Amino acid sequence: MKKSKILILLSLAAIAAGCALAFAGCKPDSDHGLSHTPSRWITDTEATCTEAGSKHRECTVCGELLEQKVVSPKGHNFVGNVCSVCGVTASEGLAYELSSDGCGYSVVGIGSCTDKDVVIPSSHQNLPVTEIGKDAFSHCGIISVALPAGVTSIGFCAFSACFSLTSISIPEGLISIDGAAFAGCSGLTSVSLPDGLTSIGQSTFYECKGLTSLSLPESLVSIGDRAFDGCSALTSVYYKGTKAEWDEISIGSTNEALQSATIYYYSETKPPLNGDGTAYDGNYWRYAADGVTPVIWKKQTAA
Repeated sequence: MKKSKILILLSLAAIAAGCALAFAGCKPDSDHGLSHTPSRWITDTEATCTEAGSKHRECTVCGELLEQKVVSPKGHNFVGNVCSVCGVTASEGLAYELSSDGCGYSVVGIGSCTDKDVVIPSSHQNLPVTEIGKDAFSHCGIISVALPAGVTSIGFCAFSACFSLTSISIPEGLISIDGAAFAGCSGLTSVSLPDGLTSIGQSTFYECKGLTSLSLPESLVSIGDRAFDGCSALTSVYYKGTKAEWDEISIGSTNEALQSATIYYYSETKPPLNGDGTAYDGNYWRYAADGVTPVIWKKQTAA
């Protein structure tokens, strides 16, 4: 009997020790009062060639969400004229121009292409496509456009007055958008600009009257004069940085539509309350599990 009691006590001690070790990594503000142990990245939604995905890390002990990140669209990987990933066929008949350094091509016009849903290939004549040139698709009746990952700049008036344009897919790699690139594209309702973009030129989205929501990257440094002038329906701007970083962005004149919209700052975890416990400072958002849809953190008061 005595031996049985000893075995039971030893078993209980082992269980207690195991629990103590299990909770050793959880942070002080977690429910169980100890620090978190982060997991490896867990994929929520796979990124596709044209759509973003998402991934997260969670505590391996309590399961609390610790960090969430968006995985940018991968861009098409063309072998010949067909994407090896999704099987889409690149648009044919587009007009190209060799760059001055001879290292890549710029798309300079619609050419003989009759596609309404334009898919720009990643290469032309065995060289990368790196730019969308000035006026390339201006006044065209295209409905959607998907850019390849290698494009670093979109030129002046590149898609201006494309009144039927409702969708643009831009993977990471884009650095700058020149003036009036999407001016007058009244069919655009939502635009997501990729991480790595540093500048939005003058009048880029001028008179995009249907634009209601906008996602801007943390990398953004400058927004030109009148970039969002006339965007009368713009109500929500989802910025991937902090309020302090937003305040550092150089925003040109006549951008009242942008500045009067509600600016939401990214927070992958629940934001802190004010010092007096009344509500969150500012406005915060995170991504839904699909890695695309913004979700607003609801304002809360202390219990």
